[in-house]
Amino acid sequence: MNKEYQKSNIKVGLIVDTVFSSKYNYSLCKYFKNNQKINISHLIIQTQRIKNKNLISKLKYLIPNNYNKLLKILLWRVIIIIEKIKLKKTKYSDHFKQYDLSYFVKKTIYTQPVLSKNNLLNFTNFDLAKIRKEKFDLLIRCGSGILTGEILNISKYGIISFHHGDNKINRGGPPCFWEVFYSINKTGFIIQKLNEELDGGKILKRGFFPTQPYFLLNQAIMYSRSNYYMKLLIIKIANEEKLEFEKFSYPYFNKLYKLPNTIDQIIYIIYQFKNFISNFFLTKILRYKKKWHIAFYKSDWSNLVMRKSIIIKNKKNHFLADPFLLQFEDKCYCFMENYDFIKSKASICAFEFNETKYKFLGNVIEESFHISFPYIFKFKSDIFMVPETSDNRDLRIYRASDFPMKWKLFNTIFKDIYCSDSMIFQYDEKWWLFTNIDPTNTGEYPSELHIFYSDDPLSGKWSPHSSNPIINDIDMLRNAGILYQNNKIFRVSQKYGFNQYGESLFLNKINTLNINEYIETICHEIKPSFFNNIKATHHIHSNGIYTVFDFYR
Repeated sequence: MNKEYQKSNIKVGLIVDTVFSSKYNYSLCKYFKNNQKINISHLIIQTQRIKNKNLISKLKYLIPNNYNKLLKILLWRVIIIIEKIKLKKTKYSDHFKQYDLSYFVKKTIYTQPVLSKNNLLNFTNFDLAKIRKEKFDLLIRCGSGILTGEILNISKYGIISFHHGDNKINRGGPPCFWEVFYSINKTGFIIQKLNEELDGGKILKRGFFPTQPYFLLNQAIMYSRSNYYMKLLIIKIANEEKLEFEKFSYPYFNKLYKLPNTIDQIIYIIYQFKNFISNFFLTKILRYKKKWHIAFYKSDWSNLVMRKSIIIKNKKNHFLADPFLLQFEDKCYCFMENYDFIKSKASICAFEFNETKYKFLGNVIEESFHISFPYIFKFKSDIFMVPETSDNRDLRIYRASDFPMKWKLFNTIFKDIYCSDSMIFQYDEKWWLFTNIDPTNTGEYPSELHIFYSDDPLSGKWSPHSSNPIINDIDMLRNAGILYQNNKIFRVSQKYGFNQYGESLFLNKINTLNINEYIETICHEIKPSFFNNIKATHHIHSNGIYTVFDFYR
């Protein structure tokens, strides 16, 4: 092994409770097994933690001493059992499955840290000496308990760890529970360098995903998707040989969250039961289907009065969404998603608008997979469409061979990728592609806004923006249309509601856009209160003559 390789290699240890660990820790070990720069050399096993996790020993103590704590623990077990059953019906059924980490990491260091009543783990001098001897560059906390004392600074870069929650408002645990309990629309995660303050370490990475309808599903998706960012961070540390922290920190004003008390657990169970009954009644008895609708108004978007808009009637077993407008030969055409409940997928259809009247022209693009968000742009003398085809794991461009009804596949920009709601437009002598990407390739909601640029939108040569991902907060990242006014461009983004896709819209003025910078400012929020009994809106577009938007009722 040459000296250059030795210098670039970083030595990593995983702090775990046992060699049998979660699929997420197993995934880390597997991912770096053959990496030349990153060597996960040891498992540091906290044997003390195994003894203290025994439920029977807890019950023996609690039965004669504290009935309230006993009830709280038993009720929590009931919640976990019920939600495990629900989780088995999803692709996250292996969330609790244990894997043997020694398959990838052969060396182990057994320790017996002292556990305090506050669940603090303090490593003995004997154990610290064993760990110090290995000269780790980085330690990763993958076990339970709160680490404290000298162990925090024993490796070159310290100890990094997840906190599955937004540490600005949520510190403590259980991870991913309280966001569901309080119906918060998003659940955050951080990767931090640990210090003595619980969940108050220096932040290396922060991100957000939509909160799911129940606790364990929320946790499983969060663990799965955030694990991707841990892998990227370890690679970044190895390449740059330093830690890069968030520039600002903020005071924590909230309580320290703990296992919910008995009353909170009962409230949660009632809430989940109510949702189950409600959903069963609506979907199984009444055969209720979630439907989006489209409305239009003859004016530019800045003078839009949404309550006066004309609603396009959905066909039976269909709904319409994601509308885009184009003026062509003195006629206004609107392209939109036409979802078919019987086929369980959408095609792209076209309408023609005339003052307050509309005419359905028919489907213009239909594939064997779901297709939506038919963004339209012109280049030279041709008209192109870049619809969402994430169901086919690609991003493609169609060209109008006979506008508006006939379209042919022109080329594919990206392959083997989950990207959605893409928009291509010209600005400052370059063409820009804004797209929402799920970098984890799980097929869940996109978690990042990416920008690419090109001199020719049809060349297939797109360069990534130097600041990608531009946004990884689900309150802001997902594209929902584009608007123009006096040479100014507004990127429309959709905000998620709790268990609700596309609750409201933000109009974001693009202040700076070049290959090195992107700055936008929120100018306005559009909330779903323009019609009676509507719950959400998630798209708006205008061609300066008509404005069109969608809503969920």
